[in-house]
Amino acid sequence: MSEEERKKVLDRLREILAKHGVELAIVFGSFTYAEEFRDIDIAVYSKEMTFQDLLRLGVDLELELGLPVDVAPLDQLPPRFRLNVLLRGVVLLEKPGLYECLYMQTQDELMQAETSTKRHRLTDTLRD
Repeated sequence: MSEEERKKVLDRLREILAKHGVELAIVFGSFTYAEEFRDIDIAVYSKEMTFQDLLRLGVDLELELGLPVDVAPLDQLPPRFRLNVLLRGVVLLEKPGLYECLYMQTQDELMQAETSTKRHRLTDTLRD
């Protein structure tokens, strides 16, 4: 896909996502960097979006674009994967401040998990 075609797809994605009330949308995966790709991976966030809404969004995107699309709820991704998406993905749509808020929340989750892991290791060491 040419850069011009890719830009048109991203513009159309942005329009459709906005109509669905998505507050933050990030495209990640091979569509963002490779000439050839299998599908378009999109992480989305919306406080109001239910699981059914998410499924409907995926179907609508595929029908509108004529390309396979995988939609994932950004806030429900595992923290390490979410951080990777936030850092390496292409932000298509953002309610002001939301990206930064989710980034900080993700960092906090990772630090808490690391602290918990260290605490368990220390406890195990002291028991031995």
